[in-house]
Parts: sequence; structure tokens; C-alpha cells
Amino acid sequence: MFKRGLWGTVLVLLLSSSVLAASIPTFSIPVMLEDTPIGAHDWTPDATVDPQGTIHSVWADERYGDGDGLAIMHAFSNDHGDSWSENNLVAHTPEAFLGDPRIINTCGYILVLWTDHTNGGMYTAFSEDGGLTWNNPVTVSSEGGAYSNLVKVRKSRAVAVWSEDTGIFVARSQDGGRSWKRPRLVVEDPSAMAPSAAFKKGLLHLAWVAETSEGKNGIFYAYSDNLGRTWSPKEQVNQETEANLIWGTSIAVGKVRGFGKNPQVFVGWHDDRTGDLEPYVGWRNEGSWENMVIETNPETRDGIPELTISRRILFSTWTNNEFSEEAYLRISALGRRKWETTVHVGQLGERQKTLIVGNNIVVVFSEYTSNGKMIFSSRASVE
Repeated sequence: MFKRGLWGTVLVLLLSSSVLAASIPTFSIPVMLEDTPIGAHDWTPDATVDPQGTIHSVWADERYGDGDGLAIMHAFSNDHGDSWSENNLVAHTPEAFLGDPRIINTCGYILVLWTDHTNGGMYTAFSEDGGLTWNNPVTVSSEGGAYSNLVKVRKSRAVAVWSEDTGIFVARSQDGGRSWKRPRLVVEDPSAMAPSAAFKKGLLHLAWVAETSEGKNGIFYAYSDNLGRTWSPKEQVNQETEANLIWGTSIAVGKVRGFGKNPQVFVGWHDDRTGDLEPYVGWRNEGSWENMVIETNPETRDGIPELTISRRILFSTWTNNEFSEEAYLRISALGRRKWETTVHVGQLGERQKTLIVGNNIVVVFSEYTSNGKMIFSSRASVE
């Protein structure tokens, strides 16, 4: 049984035909993923698409009530997010707050990573039937983790990345998440946090936030050619070092128009070098880094941009005026070193995921409603 949401927010896309070679598309009215839209505060959605074009999404869900913690829930869509399946329980520990779920498709099944913020530890579960049922949780780390990432690499291998009090950790699985190698501390720095990771053409790419020698935060990058056993020397991504607040990372690797024929590494973050928090992207150019502001919005606090590459275009999705009742989602596309802007009118939560599914841009996000914060999706066709 599939359910549609009734939330009347509208998304308007303003991408020029020079970038997407398409007419101006419009995002659909958002569709709710939850099948139990009770008063709740649902968090941190993530999503992936399998080889058949089915979208799978997970989120932290409060449907069991404040006193019974947060569960990890799953839903899938076979029609680009126009409707969603009934919800499936991935994991629930009574009175424990499970959060920060990440999801990938690997070897024909779905793998989910999450953190137990109450008891500590990071866990995975996999489904071999499209998310209808899930195996018992497998321990990745018995310690508490934060800012987790889950990356699909060669064949059945997967990599988990997260931060703890001592730095950035990486764990590897050679069997698609059924078991995990002992976590390895790869950035030994107590100030290192908020990592993001991507895999492309045999290289595992890592970006993170850490304190610089001047005592301010900086954005750093390194790569590994052996799935995290050894790493290249770290490089500082942000070229402006006078900002007081520099935070968050996202990373994408691929070919983008105007940036040469080879795959390029792009890192996103936000900082206050202009006095307001603005979203930025940096790219690696022959061992050095160049930076570009994505959009300038005076007197607002812009969120951390999430980066996605498709059709040689870099898409950046972020929340304008985050933590405000007037927050709204914006999407920009970078092609030939020029940004074209998308505006989402509505109230947004703390995280979103952008997918390119065929000729559709699909965004899964959290949004405030009269019943609390819920999970929605919206799509725009770029045919």
C-alpha cells in the first residue's frame, strides 16, 4: 500500500537550458514518507537508489514516543518518490536514541549504518528482500561515534567512516556489512570531526574539519589507494583562513563540465568569512585548492551544502537561513564553472539527500509540519 502526503509546499527550479539542456522543470508537491504521521520529531534522512531504479530511504523516527527512544525506519519508492511503501522497521532498542542512519545499495541488497547515542556503538543491518525484513544488528564499533558515513566500494566491500573524541576512524567490511574489521584511527587529532567520504576509481577520498595551527577550524582532505590502510598527506581545502566559523563537510568525485576530462574532487562546507554563514565548494587543481561561494545571502545562516554529481554537473543542496522558522531549501547546479539556482519555498530540517534517478532530481528531506518534523520527498523532471 502506498501513501501520499498532503503537505502543500512548492519547489521551483530555475536551471537554465545551457546547464541541463532542458526546459525549466518544477518540483512536485512534497510527498510524506512516514505512514504514521503522528506528533513526532523525525531526523536525519538518507537515501540511495538500487540498479532497478528503486529509491530506498532511512531516517530516525520517534513514532514509539519520547520515552521509548528513536527507531531506524525504512521505506522505498518505485516511482521516483511520487509514492512510498509502508514503513519497515530496521532497528529499535527500547529507551535508546538511534540516529544518523546511512544507507547504500551493495551486492543486490540494502545496507544501513546507524549510531546508538544512548548506549554507545555503531551498527549495521542488511536486507536481502528490498527492505521488507532486516537481519540482526552487526557491531561496527563498540565506542560512540558521530558524523558517520557509509561508502560502497569494490564489489561486496563497504567502508564506514566516523569521528570520535580521538579523531577520525575507518572500518572495512569485505562481505557487504555482514562483518567488520577492527576500526582504524586514520586522523589522530582530537579536534578532527564531521568527516565525509567518497570512493572513485580505486581511491577513497576523505574530508573533515579540524583545528589549524592558528587555533581556528579548517577543512582538510586526504585520499587512500588501499581502502584506508595508508593515506596521502593532508591538504587544507579552505583558502580563506580568517573566518571565525568554518564547519561541516560533504564530498563528491566525478567529471564536471569546465573542470577538465578527469574526475575532480569537490568538497563543500560553510563559513562566515563575509560575516554571514555562506555555502562554499572547493576543488582540487593539480595539488592545490580553489574555492568558490555557491550563493551569497546577506544576514542569513546557510547550511552545509550536500554535493552530488551527475551528467557532468555538480548539484549542491543546502538550507538557507537554517534553524529559522523561515528556512528553505536551495539547489544549485554547477556546469562550465557557472552556478544556476533552485529555490525551495518551505520550512526545512537539518539534513537532506539529493539523488539523480534517470531523468529526475529527487530530494529527500525533513520538514516542519503542524504534527512535528516529518520526512518528505520531492522531484523534478529534467527531460
